[in-house]
Formats: sequence, structure tokens, C-alpha cells
Amino acid sequence: MKEYGDAESWTKLFSINLSGVLDKTLGFRKNGEVLLSTNKNWLLSYHPATQKLTNTGIVGNSYSFDVDIFKATLVLVKGENGV
Repeated sequence: MKEYGDAESWTKLFSINLSGVLDKTLGFRKNGEVLLSTNKNWLLSYHPATQKLTNTGIVGNSYSFDVDIFKATLVLVKGENGV
């Protein structure tokens, strides 16, 4: 999406064809690589510019893979103990 909130601005960036292998797309890395899980329980990293697929060596079913957002910050976040 090139313009936030504008459905007309969706642009296809690339296609990944791993018929019979790909289970689901998990997320995107900061370097532009795409994290994928396979039906063979592998976590793969795909680089769209080079079209290189790398096995990360991490094994688990697609439900065990989870991607979260990480953002470094100097802002303190209050926890249970108020720190």
C-alpha cells in the first residue's frame, strides 16, 4: 500500500511460487527478506531481489512460528512493578 488507507494504492511487489512447499507467509525482515514456513516444517528466508531461498535451520510446525514487531526505543515502559 503506497498511500495509507487507500485500497487503490496497493501495488504487487513480487510473487513467490513454491507450489506444494509453502505453508504460509509469516512476515518481512528489516532487510526486505520474507519469512516463510513450509509444509515440511522448515522456516525459510526468501530474498526477493536475488530470488534466493535460504533454509534458516529452524524446524517447527507452522503454528509454532510467530513473528512479532521489535522497535528499539529509549522510552521507559511501565511494568507490573511501575519501573
